[in-house]
Amino acid sequence: MKKLFILHLALALSGLCLNNSAHAGLSSEAPSEIKAFAESDFDSIHSQALKTHAVPLKILLPALILEGRSKGWIEKNSLDYKTVFKRSGLTYPENIIYDNKVYAWKSDILPAGIVQKEMNFGIKAKIKIANLSCIACHSSAQYDQNGHRTNNLVLGAPSDSFNPEVYVGTIYQGMKKVTQNWDQTYKMINALYPETKLKEKILLKTFIRSQVNKYVKDHADIDRGTPFNNGGPGLTNGVASLKNVLGLDTNEGSSTGFTSIPSIGDRGFRSSLLYDGVYSIANKDQSRLVENVTNSELADASTVVALFTIPTMGQTPKRALKNVEAVIKTVSPILKTYKTPVFPGSINIESARRGFEIYNNNCLQCHGEYQWDGSKKSKLVSFPNVIIPQNEMNSDPERWKAISPSLVKYLEDSVWSDAIQFNQNKGYVAPILEGLWATAPYMHNGSVPTLWHFLRPESRPTIFLVGNQNLDMVKIGNSGNKNFNSEFYDTTLSGRTNQGHEKEFRSLSEVEKDELLEYLKTL
Repeated sequence: MKKLFILHLALALSGLCLNNSAHAGLSSEAPSEIKAFAESDFDSIHSQALKTHAVPLKILLPALILEGRSKGWIEKNSLDYKTVFKRSGLTYPENIIYDNKVYAWKSDILPAGIVQKEMNFGIKAKIKIANLSCIACHSSAQYDQNGHRTNNLVLGAPSDSFNPEVYVGTIYQGMKKVTQNWDQTYKMINALYPETKLKEKILLKTFIRSQVNKYVKDHADIDRGTPFNNGGPGLTNGVASLKNVLGLDTNEGSSTGFTSIPSIGDRGFRSSLLYDGVYSIANKDQSRLVENVTNSELADASTVVALFTIPTMGQTPKRALKNVEAVIKTVSPILKTYKTPVFPGSINIESARRGFEIYNNNCLQCHGEYQWDGSKKSKLVSFPNVIIPQNEMNSDPERWKAISPSLVKYLEDSVWSDAIQFNQNKGYVAPILEGLWATAPYMHNGSVPTLWHFLRPESRPTIFLVGNQNLDMVKIGNSGNKNFNSEFYDTTLSGRTNQGHEKEFRSLSEVEKDELLEYLKTL
């Protein structure tokens, strides 16, 4: 949220510091990198982030409550902010699953994916600040053998439920109601936080109040938290968010460069990151074949992840670059070991064997070579990092168009220029398929609900439901079940069209498509 709060220079100079105790979440036996991935803000809660993504917690919760009441999500006098958080697809899980190990998750105030820290202002008034964490996007429900969602989260799997547009919109509309109901807001703060000290109350009623009022006034013309659409369930608009944080025109090139959140599995095989391969390590070929993932390549990928904290957490380029080592320490071990859990249903192994041959004859040259021994899980052994130009794949072009020349120039002139090279490839890198069964909806923009539809372009629906979907165990993907935070995906809208990757399936019979689908369950 651009310019959510602007901290006065005098406050910044008067001794602003951070308390590094993050919101308690994972049980203590979880490995340090797993805890950091789930709980760390990666140093993104600071005065600069308050201009973009971070929000004072004691304002955030009343804002959610007021908006939840107005929408009828909660009762008129309810303080149930948790239900409002859930409306944006965030959850309060029982456990976090990683590498088939189960770690208990303590959910008291914040859902998984939101972290908090205390900022100590110069007048010694501590205020808790909330921001997004990695698992808002990079964790998803564990499925049972029937494809039903459980209340456990698989760390590293792509979220199909977190809705950044609803999250941002709910906060903005709630902030509007806060400015119209300050007395009621203070009563809520007292009810939710009876231990609030006098100095903090004074700060909330003076400086913070003035900044909230200014934020709402500054956004009155557009009447929304950002000048662009943030996406939908499992759908993000990272390039527009990056431009917004950097103060660039979000409409240049395209403002609808939506992307479906990917799995983090096998990312070490990628020589560049994101669907269009816009980021790669400086002075390295971004189209090289990767066969053995080294620690150096894992560190390269993690370095790019550090840059991602700019659009996702509101970091400044300089602070994000300083945080590279901390990100490498957390992310590299995860990229090295993470694998999506095996498909929870049955697999017809004989049919899958024929599908494996079809994959090798039709898909391997772009999507990589896999080893498979007839079990329920294949292993990627090499990846070609092929960039497919627009005229060959014909997928929706809005994502790569969003990488505007001015954005590339800004990044090339930034502190990141020695670490990262930036490319407008005018096409997409053929994606890694690890965990494919768990990454619906499909295509780079999430425009196809199931693998069955993906293999049959003529049957791809124009409109379908997304958000907190159970798993269709036959067609593999969205089941289409309607729930409290599902919404319709409309492929007629800009950035959401479902064309592309069609000619590859024309030579396959219906039986061969089914056999290929059976094999794809093993990825």
